Amino acid sequence: MPVDRQQDPINQNKPEIRNNVLEEGVECYSHWLSVEEGNHEADIPVQLELKQLEYNKHNDRLIIHDNLQNTDIEVVISNGFPVCTFCKTDDCAHTGFAICVIQNRHRERQN
Repeated sequence: MPVDRQQDPINQNKPEIRNNVLEEGVECYSHWLSVEEGNHEADIPVQLELKQLEYNKHNDRLIIHDNLQNTDIEVVISNGFPVCTFCKTDDCAHTGFAICVIQNRHRERQN
């Protein structure tokens, strides 16, 4: 997922997920939530944002907009295990973001 900024000077200011690991998704969630709550950091663009969340009996489905890829990405959480349909893995930035969304929503439901 990293972009070689040397070869792509037009996109030098676009957001970038460097290693596409779960931890980066957690960081993206933290930043997105901060923006959603009005604690906006204007100089840092939002890389991932939640577009849709669906709960059902067997799995949860999230649609996350990835501003780097400029596409909507589906993450399905089935029996507690997330899978990103874009990256075809369970430990990318998109799954990290999705895990944070689900954990936060479950906390909100309990209160």
